[in-house]
Amino acid sequence: MINLNDLLTKKENNQLEVKDAKGGLPNSIWETYSAFANSYGGTILLGVIETKKKKLIPVGLNETEVNLLLKNFWDTIHSDKVSINLLTDYHVRIENINNNYILIINVPQASRYDKPIYLNNNLYLCYRRSHEGDYKCTKNEVINMIRDNDVNSQDSYIVEKLTINDLCKDTIEKYRTYFINHKGKEHPFSNEPIELFLKHINAAKLDNNDILRPTKAGLLMFGYNYDIINVYPNYFLDYQDKRNVDDNIHWVNRVYSSSGDWSGNLFDFFFRINNYLVENVKVPFKMDGIFRVDITPIHKAVRELLCNCLSNADYNGTRGLVIKQYNDKLEFSNPGSFLIPKEIAFNGGNSDARNKLILTMFNNINVGERTGSGIPLIFNATKEQGYSTPTFQDFFNPDYTIVTIYLTNVFKSQNKLDIGNDKLDIGNDKLDIGNDKLDIKDDGLIITYEKIKIKHIIENLDIRSDIKEKLVIIYENFKNDTFSSSSIVELINCSRSSSDNYIKVLRANNLIEPIKGKGKGKYKFKS
Repeated sequence: MINLNDLLTKKENNQLEVKDAKGGLPNSIWETYSAFANSYGGTILLGVIETKKKKLIPVGLNETEVNLLLKNFWDTIHSDKVSINLLTDYHVRIENINNNYILIINVPQASRYDKPIYLNNNLYLCYRRSHEGDYKCTKNEVINMIRDNDVNSQDSYIVEKLTINDLCKDTIEKYRTYFINHKGKEHPFSNEPIELFLKHINAAKLDNNDILRPTKAGLLMFGYNYDIINVYPNYFLDYQDKRNVDDNIHWVNRVYSSSGDWSGNLFDFFFRINNYLVENVKVPFKMDGIFRVDITPIHKAVRELLCNCLSNADYNGTRGLVIKQYNDKLEFSNPGSFLIPKEIAFNGGNSDARNKLILTMFNNINVGERTGSGIPLIFNATKEQGYSTPTFQDFFNPDYTIVTIYLTNVFKSQNKLDIGNDKLDIGNDKLDIGNDKLDIKDDGLIITYEKIKIKHIIENLDIRSDIKEKLVIIYENFKNDTFSSSSIVELINCSRSSSDNYIKVLRANNLIEPIKGKGKGKYKFKS
């Protein structure tokens, strides 16, 4: 259960909302309830305000007032005010700090089968949460949530105007070759006529007139781009190789679905770009008997991520699927939001693809998993390789996700972070940051500031740029506040191990100091 003292050290954000409630239950609480439920959940504190200095303080509710709030809240949520009540007694409680009573309401993320959570019996009166607060959903957002709550997979429906003769025969034959190589010639599907093969892998179904037509999965996997965009007008697949580019060019290689020189379907896109994505991955010398092992966990993780993007994309959305390859990272931008809470996806064991038939088709050729292990595989592979923790970002209106895998070590090779001793070895006696220098002790710890701003120090550390960006975000949010490793996890949506490493870098550079009397693991930036 979330600790109230920890909550009061934070600021309002996309998962924390405070309301005065001194005059009774505020009407805006239901907008926030809807917004949290339709987004990623969150906590509402009644009886708290945020000051101009972004401090959370109780307003001084007494016991009678807070109990009346509690009664009114339960009375209203059990009425027709909201479409679904997601809460139990476990989610709502009263706490007292120095005779200041606070009502704490923890709103969970709604299941995709319950979304949208709306108000006043009006399907289109629903909200989502952003850093700026609650905002009313657009019609398209509501339609997307309704589509996602369908118990049937989005790709399982028949495409009425096409037959299997409209599919790309070359793609089907290539797929079938992979299928036989994986399943074996003895598999019942391997020797079937093409019509039965497509039917058995759910790429085609009989319509009401017994005409065999492609499913949406079959069209996306084996169709031509011009037919796909008639069903999905915003369908677009785009791979951009941005390695070693200069200011005069945007990419050195590009593969996109509307180019006209290939089919433009998912299967061909996967195999056109899969090898490009792992070209920068170093393969250590490793033997399996007399054979060298050329596939690393990173190869498998990248392949898994590519498969997950193609099978989880919302092809009804307004954005295309864009993959950018840089010298040191891969960036996957995918239409559609997470269907399950991110913490569940990160822990694994729960598979809920938006396009289940597409995922199954990939699985038939030994690509992709159906066990929900994809994201943990990515985390484990990057950790084993010594790479920085991947980042997962989710955006609304329009809905899309960005997953970034970093292909270099957390710190540059000339820098060494000794986790055990909390030392940062930068190999010099001075850290040059413009006209100022920071003195370094023999043990590698910076000991003087000479009136140099902390943000300036961070921006000039000789570490990877994406790490510096995270450290600046941490500083900007906590420069006047106490924080912990868990605070960083919540702020930038990273793993606990990455959060601990960020703290170690800050400590090694003498930018933060532990706070005594606030509990173990609490820090503040030095002034």
